[in-house]
Amino acid sequence: MSRSPKTIWLRYFTLFQIALFASVGCYLLWYNAAEKSEQFPSLREEPIVVRPQHSKAWQTQGPFIVDDNQLKRVLQKLVLLDKKRESNVGHIDHAIRFRGILEKGPTYAVTKKEQLYGEKLRQLMLHHPTFNSQFGLGILPLLQEGPEGVRFRTQEGVYTSTHVDHTMACLAEVGTPLSHPIVLPSGKELTFGDVVLQSLADFSLNQEEYEWSAMTYALFLPPVREWKTTEGQMVSFDLMCQRLMRQKMPQGVCLGNHRIYSLVLILRVDEQQADEAKIISPETRQQVMDYLLRQTQILSNTQHPNGFWNANWPFEKPPSPQPATEGQIDTLGDRLLATGHILEWWAMAPEELRPEPFVVKRASQWMVKTIDSLTEEEVVDYYTYLSHAGRALALWRGQFPEDFLKTYDQQKK
Repeated sequence: MSRSPKTIWLRYFTLFQIALFASVGCYLLWYNAAEKSEQFPSLREEPIVVRPQHSKAWQTQGPFIVDDNQLKRVLQKLVLLDKKRESNVGHIDHAIRFRGILEKGPTYAVTKKEQLYGEKLRQLMLHHPTFNSQFGLGILPLLQEGPEGVRFRTQEGVYTSTHVDHTMACLAEVGTPLSHPIVLPSGKELTFGDVVLQSLADFSLNQEEYEWSAMTYALFLPPVREWKTTEGQMVSFDLMCQRLMRQKMPQGVCLGNHRIYSLVLILRVDEQQADEAKIISPETRQQVMDYLLRQTQILSNTQHPNGFWNANWPFEKPPSPQPATEGQIDTLGDRLLATGHILEWWAMAPEELRPEPFVVKRASQWMVKTIDSLTEEEVVDYYTYLSHAGRALALWRGQFPEDFLKTYDQQKK
């Protein structure tokens, strides 16, 4: 049966339309993929490792600022064997960062029935079935799928991340690779790289907290030094440094010390890059160095003779050896928070930004004495502050806490 010319024409016209729509669809898919690849920079599979520096100049000052037994005692006390209270996500983040991904040994009592450590703690954050089994069906899931990847639920209660990108940064700092698997509440499998991509997609120049976003990007983006946000604005590490420095101290999380730590980390990452791959300009680097040196000079002048600082550290010395009552700016919690964080960023800072050794030793000895005096309940109450202090005391030995513990245990055998 022969077909009319009109029928043949309609058939070819239909085929042409199908081919046209298919081509347009393929082009749009390619265009969106190309646009996304241009918008989000290439990431490193493994985050850069920034190790503490224990310089020759400090080695000539005599004994370590704390001895082996003091450090061992502090680290063991901060393991937190108390099972009376259940941990929250903020505690777990700090526990991961404080003790690293240990192969064995408890890091923190997560539930009233079980202690988790190392890789098990990381799985708790990245594997929803584990999170759900530990905290129960009535708890909102920590992991949320987003258009570009996955987010950590933030500031919606104790079972969510405490700050923007805080959980992500803690996991990045202990070496979590992009390929590390994630399992969402839906059962969908993604990777840690999808967390970083979603953070880049969510990032805005107007967001309130830069600290942990800046840290993570510094560990995963180099040698990339600038990129475009989804809002179409160009961001660079130079700009992030300016944003981190623009608030007056002690404004910001933990009395401004997290802003300082992020600046130190960017400086150290920049140091580790070849000349052609530096992530900040020489001008910005000098501005950051000058800014941090001013903070060191202020801190050297406002340290209490006993060795500590408080929430008023940018302005004056604490007025009394005894901490104030709750509701004032010189409580024991303020002193632990300020002193631990200050010791930590100094330990990671370039040598020319550090104070005289006696300043660090006086602060460290106060910290050891104070931690020794804390009850088990107080250790739990102040754990997030103390994790920075314990980490700092190990960093001043040129080691992470897990490095010291392994070496110490081997020497004792």
